[in-house]
Amino acid sequence: MNYQTRDFDFYQEVTLAITSTLDLELAWERTFSVLQKYLPLTAISFHEYREDLGSLKIYFLCTPAGSFALDLLVPLTEKEAGKMNFLRRPRVQHIVDHNHAEDVGISISRALHDYVPDTPRGHMVNMLSIGDDILTNMSLFGDVPNCYTQEHLHMMQVLLSPLSL
Repeated sequence: MNYQTRDFDFYQEVTLAITSTLDLELAWERTFSVLQKYLPLTAISFHEYREDLGSLKIYFLCTPAGSFALDLLVPLTEKEAGKMNFLRRPRVQHIVDHNHAEDVGISISRALHDYVPDTPRGHMVNMLSIGDDILTNMSLFGDVPNCYTQEHLHMMQVLLSPLSL
């Protein structure tokens, strides 16, 4: 299978999964299953940086065990808040090679330890937005450190618009 065929199959499978139902939790559980076929993935969290609270607010988590509506507030230091402000530009993606190597990753891992084991792993953070409005950050939790590549980033880039809708 060539690169373009794989990209099209990936895009089609994920788009069909996310649009398969109006039940948001079920749609994300189906999408999670498809993403797991193509990416090293143990969980997906949806969160936003709340400048007014100086915190990250985690709204939703999807794991192999199911999905969870959450209302977790993760306080950030001034340095972490500054980094979050920098990363808030619409559709900016980035890879975190090791969650225990940065303060925000450590804080998120601790906040979600009841749902996802706090083990060393990579993350890929995708900004879901429509126009200039950021809807949420979608963080993919990898299975080991350094698991996400530029190819993974490219694969997710083509999905940001349909996932945002």
